[in-house]
Amino acid sequence: MRTDMPVAPTVTRLADYTPYPYQLLKTELDVRVHDGRTDVKSTLRFKAKGAAVPLVLNWKDMDIKAIRIDGVAVAYTTEGETLTIAATKPEFVLEVENSFVPEDNKSCAGFYANEARDLYSTQCEAEDFRRITPFPDRPDVLSVFTVRVEAEKAKFPTLLCNGNLQETGDAGHGRHFAVWYDPHPKPCYLFALVVGNLIVAEKSTFKTMSGREVELGIYTRQPDADQCAFAMDALKRAMKWDEDTYGREYDLDVFNIVAVHDFNMGAMENKGLNIFNTKLVLSRPDLTTDSEYINIDRVIAHEYFHNWSGNRVTCRDWFQLSLKEGFTVYRENSYGKDTFNREVERIGEVRTLKGHQFVEDAGSMAHPVQPKEYMEINNFYTLTVYEKGGEVIGMYKTLLGDATYRKATDLYFSRHDGQAATIEDFLKCMEDASGRDLKSQFRRWYDQAGTPSVKAEGRYDAAKRQYVLSLSQEVPYGGKPLLIPVKVGLIGSNGGEAAATRVLELTESAKEFVFENIGDANVVPSVLRDFSAPVNVLTNLTEDQLRFLMVHDTDGVNKWEAGQTLYINAFRRCLEAYKANKPLPAEGDLVKAVGGLIDNLKDTNRGLLAEMLALPDDGVLTETFKPADPQGIQAVRDHLSALIGKQLQKALLGVYEACAPKRTDFEFDEAAIARRALRNTALCYITDGDVDSGAKLAKAQYDTAPTMTERLGALNAVASTEHAIREALLKDFYARFKQYPLVIDRWFALQARANRKTVITEVRALTAHPDYTLTNPNRARSLFGVAGFGGNLAWFHEPTGEGYRLMAEFILKMDAINEQLAARILGPFKGWRAFDPKLHPFAKAALQSILDASGQRSAGVYEIVSKSLKD
Repeated sequence: MRTDMPVAPTVTRLADYTPYPYQLLKTELDVRVHDGRTDVKSTLRFKAKGAAVPLVLNWKDMDIKAIRIDGVAVAYTTEGETLTIAATKPEFVLEVENSFVPEDNKSCAGFYANEARDLYSTQCEAEDFRRITPFPDRPDVLSVFTVRVEAEKAKFPTLLCNGNLQETGDAGHGRHFAVWYDPHPKPCYLFALVVGNLIVAEKSTFKTMSGREVELGIYTRQPDADQCAFAMDALKRAMKWDEDTYGREYDLDVFNIVAVHDFNMGAMENKGLNIFNTKLVLSRPDLTTDSEYINIDRVIAHEYFHNWSGNRVTCRDWFQLSLKEGFTVYRENSYGKDTFNREVERIGEVRTLKGHQFVEDAGSMAHPVQPKEYMEINNFYTLTVYEKGGEVIGMYKTLLGDATYRKATDLYFSRHDGQAATIEDFLKCMEDASGRDLKSQFRRWYDQAGTPSVKAEGRYDAAKRQYVLSLSQEVPYGGKPLLIPVKVGLIGSNGGEAAATRVLELTESAKEFVFENIGDANVVPSVLRDFSAPVNVLTNLTEDQLRFLMVHDTDGVNKWEAGQTLYINAFRRCLEAYKANKPLPAEGDLVKAVGGLIDNLKDTNRGLLAEMLALPDDGVLTETFKPADPQGIQAVRDHLSALIGKQLQKALLGVYEACAPKRTDFEFDEAAIARRALRNTALCYITDGDVDSGAKLAKAQYDTAPTMTERLGALNAVASTEHAIREALLKDFYARFKQYPLVIDRWFALQARANRKTVITEVRALTAHPDYTLTNPNRARSLFGVAGFGGNLAWFHEPTGEGYRLMAEFILKMDAINEQLAARILGPFKGWRAFDPKLHPFAKAALQSILDASGQRSAGVYEIVSKSLKD
């Protein structure tokens, strides 16, 4: 009988928020790094906001040597991660001396050492500054920081922190120090410290809009020094864009980026010292794909934009997380569309929403953009808070218009500069700038969970020359009607615009909208243009009308959406046949439409064509066909890919040959990116239609590939096949790139995501590979995250439950080392109820095994598993 059953973590609720009773006027830290021990002395000046009350601080995993108030030792008590000092004054200086062992910290949170022990760095968001020194670890406590850091000079020549460098010098005994001062008050989650053996791989300057010179630096290990030029260019693009688009100027003398191999997150916006996962900084044409280049560019912009939307104006509490993240995601998305192919970037954003965020909205962890409670805040760094939150910001702009939206953001930044703000504060600025009431109804987007549905049906009134569009909304979980901006256009029978795009504001359960002076009885509505709201749209359009929109719609997103709906209709017909044990239909109309699409776009818009040729994501299909049969969906995907590949082989070969590289030097522009994307897409279809022909092409492309995009595209085309070329290419890829960890991450992921009957055995074998490790987050994610086995629909949901058991074993091992990563990789389990009921006992058993295993589960894992099991 077990005696160590998991204890449910405490629940934190928005309704329980109370302001911190003290101002933290000044923070001084003295951090001394030794081998096997780091010593910290903190000197904190507090001032009570009212009557003096007990001082409550947070702490975790450290030895406390001394605590003094105004130089006198004081008593304190601890409970869990809380430290309380009963005896305080209206104003006082608190001194704390403590030590901890960053080398033993494998969580990649707080202040920790990498595996090689030649780099120490921080990750403090959301609540891990408490691992460094006792502190009010909450975002509404802002302070000005002065930090002295000291370490062995020969071993750790680089000493970096937030703010501006004030002083450096010799500390004796082979040690040196640096003093950094950040004049801008910030919460402790934005604190950063880096002590390591690094070099400045890229150094530059940026002249701000007021003429100030800012020093820019990107720090890496020596072997990575030749892979940072693109990141530096991206940083300068972002700084200029934020000045031009939002009027935001950088405010320190230096801006540094550090690339870290052992990192849980993608990147962190610490004031003046951004710390990045190496996968979002390092790039070289032979090592980095086009999609990775774009992601690097966008994430560097995202973290830089946080300097204002997150740092200068931060969030009052973690329930306001979307205040900084949703706003910054929207800013990043706008920048991405201004920098790259606008249609392709927006389609990528919509793919993420429909294929992943909508799935989250329907799963066991569904929550509103502003959650009202949590057990573990790290579980709410979600697509709902980030991506859906970003769409909410986009709806503000759609409703208010560009000029008023800019007026409102200017007001927000000026009104709340240096403050910890709330979602209500942001909304109030939108109201004050526009004169509109947004609190009464629009606020519901933050409060209501789930994905709304909008039904659209149109009719033509010839006598009145009117087109009448009826819109109705259905809000899940019993929610109230939302204010939904629906962009609508009408496409005439001649293929042109029959009416200019209008923004229809759907505020009721149902409403009719009239388009006047429409002389064409056969107009087709283009509903939710540019995906103007995060909703599912249901129309009564025929397949002929969908094929018409796929060719003629002038909105790229809806052109793509029409094609996706045609694919989904084909999946529906094929799945019905699959369930009835009948031959799958030949889908001649679909293949013909795809052939017409190729002819129409192959020379004019290759980027859009590559997107439109891609079948719907698994997440979209599993949500559409609940309860979903993973084996059936995979069988139909294989069937449709083979049909298109076989019947359109000639056209696809023509596209493939037309998109062959004409130059050996690296081109990174819209046309080159589109050419490579379309060529890889064509190769996959050719291989699905005729594996021998495709494998030969893949081998030739792999051997002569001038870029990683083309080399990995060739390997991807054969990754799920049984062809001998697959093994040869995998072997060569590993030998060729084994000294580049980020590239080998892709090698692991490609094999783990392959649609092969032996994949579970292969994943188990890969866990014993010499290059596999649980302690590096990138490597662990590559095998079990959504880019790897966690995203393998057919085999994670394998019919005997073996995929679930494999994942549960991994989660237990990871939770003992890195609880944040364990909780994140649990993601695929959240939606198990959406699948075939025959799989339910296996999923429940795997989840229960996580709770039942010996030892205490982390709060994050416990929350996800317990909510997933709850009926």
